[in-house]
Amino acid sequence: MLHEPWRITLCGGLSARQGTHFVARFRTQKTGLLLAYLALYSERTHGREEVAELFWPESERPLHSLRMALGSLRQQLEPPGVGRGQVLRADRSHIGLVRGTVHTDVEEFRTAVANATRTAEVGQKTQQLRQGIDAVAGELLPGSYLDWVLRAREIVSEQMQSALKDLVLLLTSQGEAEQALPYALRRVHLNPLNEEAHLSTMQLLMRLERPADVLRQFEFLSALLQEELGVAPSNPAQELAAACFSVSKTALSASSVGSARAFSASRVAPFSSSAVPVVPQPVVSSSPSSASQFCAQAPSAAAKPVVRLPLPLTSFFGREKEVSQLYALLAPRSAVDLELESFPVAPRPQRARVLTLLGTGGSGKTRLAIETGRACAAGYGTSVCFVALVDADTPEYMVQLIAESVCPSVPVDSDPLLQIVSALGAGSALLILDNMEQIAEAGADLVGDLLERLPNLTILVTSRQRLNLVGESEFPLLPLPTPQHVDSPECLLEFASVQLFVERAQAARADFQLTVRNAANVAALCRRLEGLPLAMELAASWAQTLSPAQMLTRLDRRFELLRTRHKGVPTRHQALEACIEWSYRLLDPEVQACFCRLCLLRGDWTLETAEAIDADEAALDKVQRLREASFLLARESLQADGPVLRFYMLESLREFGLKQLTPAESDAGYERLAQYLIAAPLVEEFALIHTENVRAAVHWCRHSARGAELELSLLNALKVFFFSRGVWIEGRHWVQEALRRHAGEETSTYRNAWNMLGSLHWLLRETAEAKRCFEEALTAAEKAGDGRLAVRALNNLAMTATQEGDLMQACTLGEQSLRFAQRLGDEMLVTALLNNLGSAHMALKQYEAAREYLEQSLQRSRQQGTPGMIGSSLANLGAVAHSLGDGWTARQMYEEALEILRACEDQSGVAEVLGLLSEALEEQGELKQAHRLREERASLLERLEGG
Repeated sequence: MLHEPWRITLCGGLSARQGTHFVARFRTQKTGLLLAYLALYSERTHGREEVAELFWPESERPLHSLRMALGSLRQQLEPPGVGRGQVLRADRSHIGLVRGTVHTDVEEFRTAVANATRTAEVGQKTQQLRQGIDAVAGELLPGSYLDWVLRAREIVSEQMQSALKDLVLLLTSQGEAEQALPYALRRVHLNPLNEEAHLSTMQLLMRLERPADVLRQFEFLSALLQEELGVAPSNPAQELAAACFSVSKTALSASSVGSARAFSASRVAPFSSSAVPVVPQPVVSSSPSSASQFCAQAPSAAAKPVVRLPLPLTSFFGREKEVSQLYALLAPRSAVDLELESFPVAPRPQRARVLTLLGTGGSGKTRLAIETGRACAAGYGTSVCFVALVDADTPEYMVQLIAESVCPSVPVDSDPLLQIVSALGAGSALLILDNMEQIAEAGADLVGDLLERLPNLTILVTSRQRLNLVGESEFPLLPLPTPQHVDSPECLLEFASVQLFVERAQAARADFQLTVRNAANVAALCRRLEGLPLAMELAASWAQTLSPAQMLTRLDRRFELLRTRHKGVPTRHQALEACIEWSYRLLDPEVQACFCRLCLLRGDWTLETAEAIDADEAALDKVQRLREASFLLARESLQADGPVLRFYMLESLREFGLKQLTPAESDAGYERLAQYLIAAPLVEEFALIHTENVRAAVHWCRHSARGAELELSLLNALKVFFFSRGVWIEGRHWVQEALRRHAGEETSTYRNAWNMLGSLHWLLRETAEAKRCFEEALTAAEKAGDGRLAVRALNNLAMTATQEGDLMQACTLGEQSLRFAQRLGDEMLVTALLNNLGSAHMALKQYEAAREYLEQSLQRSRQQGTPGMIGSSLANLGAVAHSLGDGWTARQMYEEALEILRACEDQSGVAEVLGLLSEALEEQGELKQAHRLREERASLLERLEGG
């Protein structure tokens, strides 16, 4: 069912929108024009043969072509859920659009103008005209020159000129000359030879006290009339220009400042998209009239800025914020000052003379630079030149490429550096140096030289690594944001990554649509491709052959999928693998090797993890170089002892690096990772280790001959990790399988693994299995004379007795464990046992004894610097205070414990304290806060107990 009509835009480019459905590409150009024709004349039906002959007069089978075009339009206008024939009506003899299902911008314009004609009230008339004029942006069906298009275009243009004239007169009569100006300029643009439109604009500018702009408009008119018709402007125009020139120099100077301020304001609140600014032209007069003489003596207008930018063939998505930020950073100082005059409290942006746009290959740096250059040219009036440096391999070739871009007509045998300085020295200029990474080091000196010679020059560099110049600003470009959850098509289209994928898929298959049926797969694709524009474009190019679901299944071999056969695409962008390899080959061999080893890591990780897996004292320097070359991204993470920088890489980069490793190199890297995890047993250390890296190390140990020797040691070292991260079910499975594989071994690691398995059963409240494992560990420890393990097993049996409700047995076993631990001199274990004994006595309601044990545990844990134990002891002391009726003390201790346990990511401890704190808050009447904490606890327990 169609919930709202389609809006067909005919002016400024053909497109159709209905809710979140947006169509801008069609099966063929004639298919799109067919829709335009039916929409423009939607009030009637059309004979099939008549339309077929109109659009395909030279075809041998025009009706067949019409049928194919109608079928494609039906797929686009009547997507799944919309019944056949609800939008496009077609029978054997006639075709047309169903009345009320489609409206156009031209229709909106004509309706508004008609309403304005019938309205007597000035304000309503003005509003109607504005609404109608603003509905139309640009020429009707630009680029098409069919007879019916030309006739319709002429009619619409005449109607628009008439409406603009009426609106300008209405606004002027109401004292709104500033608002009338863009409409007057638009009228001039529609018919530049209409002298009356020019005169009206000049009169408006005179009302606004902008005589300098009046003279520029007159110069433009004079040159145009001379060139096109060989005549001079009329007397009224010449007299108005003469009056402006007679203004004193002081007034003229003041009006120029006012004009500049007005231009600044127009960029804050821009003209409509169809308004065209006045373009100054040299004065050309065929008549010795006084006005022309005056104008000839007026200061000549500034030369028009040179803009040499590539013309993209595709739409630009999702970088509006980045364009705005770059626009402000690259502003000429005068332009920045001018804008800030209106906003004296606004922070002054730090202008950059050399700005490096950094990002991994395929992140869209080039396109962002082009759009930024276009914005700077339009907004600041600065000259902009784009230089592609992908082939530059020497500074000499680089300077030659720049010279050819900024001054293409200069003789080849002249000095290219002098050419550049001469061409860019006249005014402010922005030079875009694209793909400079392969010559970043050698070309940096040339960039510095240009900046010294040309004080008004700004340079925007796109590169995968910094130039390391003094004063260089860095602008990191991240991939596009991706949807993290499956949502409705309407919500998904709010993400630029989804918009990009859908638009590029429609370029491959015109009738591709984002629907309820494929929304989940499109969202998953964008996530798996991590918002990398090149990856999404390459995937979308297969839309004619593969559905989004089929693309997803092939992403396990992503480099086979992510390639294109389109012509005209640079070699390095024809396949994602080639794009990555381009950057990879620019790295030094030792940095390449480091990158490949780091690809063994998943998720994010710290510098310490990188140093462990790279096994090189120079790892810090190599990580820094990889970061500068855009192979690594970084984000700050808050830990117990302050913020820590964590690194990560895009999955496509990781897969590329893994392909470069030999099996022996992979084994060596995973072995170093396993050894690193074995040596990091504390909660605060494991808080910095991503779960996926632990899984990768365990997987390697379970499936590698070299790893088998480390398997039990690794699993025993993961005790704190299992407890804090809640990987209980998965961990239980790992340990059970390892004990089966190593059955019969008489080693300490094998005996400790029984204790570990019991702990995981205990966490899952599988009490009988936990007790059996602890008894197995105790028997093996006593047989081997392993006192340390025997103490831990006894303590765990005490905890099992507590879980069973046998509190006296728990205290007895706990006291016995404490005495053994004190004899062994295991201070950390003594602290833990004191905490456990405090819990057992609290369960027996022996609160004074419990407090004594717990205070000892807290004091020792603070001395030992173990945050996890500090948090546990505080939580238990809070429970004692709560039981004794001291709710405020309990709350303070719970809150401190919760903060500590959150910081060290002890999820099991966090869940316990959330329950305790919610009870305390509820007793104090803070029901809303208590309810929120209970919900958080329930969600956390669900994740923990689900493994």
